[in-house]
Amino acid sequence: MAIILFVGQSTKHFSYYETSINELEKRGHSVVFRYDPVFSRSIIHPALKNFLKSTNAQLKWMHKPSFIIRYFSNFIRELRTYSWYLRRTDQSSYYIDRWPDLFPGFIANILKMRGVRWFVKQKFLFSALNIIERLLPASRRIIHDIESVAPDLVYVSPANMRYSCEIDYVKAANKLGIRTAVTVLSWDNLSNKGLFHWKPDTFLVWNLH
Repeated sequence: MAIILFVGQSTKHFSYYETSINELEKRGHSVVFRYDPVFSRSIIHPALKNFLKSTNAQLKWMHKPSFIIRYFSNFIRELRTYSWYLRRTDQSSYYIDRWPDLFPGFIANILKMRGVRWFVKQKFLFSALNIIERLLPASRRIIHDIESVAPDLVYVSPANMRYSCEIDYVKAANKLGIRTAVTVLSWDNLSNKGLFHWKPDTFLVWNLH
């Protein structure tokens, strides 16, 4: 059976995809968890703790790119999302206006300037930011972590929340030739939480019913 490396932002999100993980276990697949210790506050949510006790699943805190690379990547990704929101005719002005506030104060003030907003909105900048993202190498720390697990699938969620590093596992897995899947945390994550900056092999979404 397969080894599944599941990478999440916070252990409190576990209930969103608990049924999916349970089904993987029932089918005989092995699940290894990685979570962000910062967003989890180094606390294992009770639902996940109970799951770990009843299965052979393993949990360790995720690895991250170096501070400089992580800071630069986050800046590029949030700016690219802002550019996309500015160009979307159906995007709520509320989410557009709040996005600059995700940046440090002085940068937020610059991004709110009319001329700067016009520049950020341009398609060529969006494309340039995408190229930069593609040129940035996958984190060696994350590559080594994935290699230590040797999974058949890297399964990630939510992958588009600000400052999160789950998408870096997708990027590293793609480099290693390992299949990837992203499950959307909730429907609003598709419209106002940010872009998915690296394409997985499969997207999983909530059922409408």
